[in-house]
Parts: sequence; structure tokens; C-alpha cells
Amino acid sequence: MLPWNRFSEFAVPTDAERRAIEVLIDPPMTFQKGQRLRSEGDRSEAVFLLRTGWFAASVALPSGERQIVKLQLPGDLMGSPSMALQHAAETLTALSPSSVSAIPHERLMGLFTTAPRIAAMMFLSAQRERVALMDMLTAVGRSSALSRMASLLLELYRRLSLIGMASDYQLEVPLTQDQLADVVGVTAVHVNRVLRELETRGLIERRMHHITLIDIEALGEIAAPLDRRHVRDPDWLPPPLVD
Repeated sequence: MLPWNRFSEFAVPTDAERRAIEVLIDPPMTFQKGQRLRSEGDRSEAVFLLRTGWFAASVALPSGERQIVKLQLPGDLMGSPSMALQHAAETLTALSPSSVSAIPHERLMGLFTTAPRIAAMMFLSAQRERVALMDMLTAVGRSSALSRMASLLLELYRRLSLIGMASDYQLEVPLTQDQLADVVGVTAVHVNRVLRELETRGLIERRMHHITLIDIEALGEIAAPLDRRHVRDPDWLPPPLVD
């Protein structure tokens, strides 16, 4: 069963549009934790639908360190920014046991003629991600590590809730402290201090990778999230594909 959340963020696909998508997608490949799907500098020939599990999209720094620029969750299309490049800009690494399907570029581009409404919705999804990266850049440059961590936990809960992987303010985050540090842009030691402070304030509880958000309102005050309201069923989308 395919995860459809990425293809239905802005409107519900018709049955004909779902079939148009299904024929694009290669059979699933399995990946173990720590296994790479693609590395920076590899030929950019496909995007990848994450069916199950967590992945990280990261960029290496000259110092040998890395920055995780996106945590990928089921339903995400991975590697799409590199479509504009001859060689991949990011490394895609499994953070948990995962399954992934490739979609070659030429097949994906066929949607622009066979199912233009789906292609338009994917374009909107790319703009949504662009806004998310703008917000992350602003946070890294202008907010504290505590604020960034609160923002990350709230955003992960929101995204996981949309795909049925979190509820009752509880979520599983299969990341090490080093990986969390790579996401929020601090050291692993600093991540530990920040998480302990959130616990001491009574805002979260931790048991291994299981995190409970105790005080959503207080976390929101620390995170100061921007009120982003996405469009839904805009009347300027192309007409739907029907049988």
C-alpha cells in the first residue's frame, strides 16, 4: 500500500490520478539503519518515495561534519531538489529499517502531460518545503538551541500525526543525540543539556526514543512557531484526471 499523504496535501487525487502515479513507481527496496540510498555527487537520475521508516537528507561540510537538512518521513519524496543538478546535492541515509521506491525523472515528468493537476500539487509541495527550509534557516540564525529543539519536536509531532504515526502527544524519534545535533545545528553535548532542560521544566518526558509532549502551549511559546496556513483545493489548479 502506497503512502498517499505527499500526493494529497493540497487536494484529493482521483482514482485515475492514483493509477497514473502507481505506474511510475518501481518496486520497493529495503534499507537497514545506517545504509545509504544515495550519496552526494552521485548521478541524479531519480527521486525516491519513502514508503516506510525514517531517512535523513544531509550535506557534508569541509570539516568532515554534516548538517541534516531534512528528516524524511513515510510518504515523502526524497532527492527532488537534486533534479535540477547533474549530481546529487544531498546524501540520503536510513535512520531506521525502511522501504523505498525509485521514480525515474523521465517518468515523473510524464505527469505534467498525463496528470497535470498532480504535477501542480507536487510543485506546491515543493514550495511548502521551501518555506519550511526558510523557517529552519531563520531559526538556526536567530533563535536559541532550546527554541530550535522545541520547534523540531512540535513539527515532528505534527508531521507524524498526519500519517497516523503519533497521537496523544506521544511520538517515537529514532535519532541519536548526534543526529539530533546535526538537525538543530549544535553539539551532541548541547542537545543533551537542552533535552534535560525541557524535562526539568516539565515540558517533555523521555524514555529511550519515546517522547511525550507534556505542555504543548509552553513548548509553543518557546518555539514561537510561525502561523503557516496552506491552501486547500485552490480553484486555480488544473482540472482533475478522470476515467
